[in-house]
Amino acid sequence: MTAQLRKPDVWAGIVFLVLGVWAFAESSTFDDMSRTYPMALSAGLVLFSASIILRSVFDRTPPKADAESATIILSGPCFQILLWGGWALLLGLGAGYILPSIVVVSIAVLRAGFPGRLRSIASSVAVALAIFGIFYFIFDVPLPVLEVIGDILD
Repeated sequence: MTAQLRKPDVWAGIVFLVLGVWAFAESSTFDDMSRTYPMALSAGLVLFSASIILRSVFDRTPPKADAESATIILSGPCFQILLWGGWALLLGLGAGYILPSIVVVSIAVLRAGFPGRLRSIASSVAVALAIFGIFYFIFDVPLPVLEVIGDILD
C-alpha cells in the first residue's frame, strides 16, 4: 500500500478530491438559481477523483523511472492543477468568466499539441464564448463578467 501512495495519480486524485469537496461546499452557499451547475460539476469532480485514487491504488503495473515520473507529474496532474487553480484565482479576483476561460482553454489546447495554433486558439475562444452564451443567455445563470462586458450585455 505504501508503494501505491507514491504514484503521482494518487496524489493528483487526492488534490482534486479536496478541491471538489471544497467547491461543493462553496457552491452550496449559492442561491437556488446559481447552485445547480457548480454543485453538479463539483460532485462530478469528487466522483472522478475517487475513481482516480481507487484505480491508482489497485493498479498493479510497475512504476515508471523517476525522471519519467517527474516529467509526467509536471506535464500532467500538476499542470492541470496549476492551470485550473489559476482560472479559479482569476475568477476570484474579479476578472469575469470570459477572459480567464479563454486564456485557460487556449493554454490547455495549445499544450495538448493539436496542429494549427491559430485554429486551436480560435476554437478555444469559440468554446469559451459558446459556454458563456449558453449559461448566461439561455439558462439565465448570473456568471461573473467584467464591468465593460456587463455594460455591453445590458
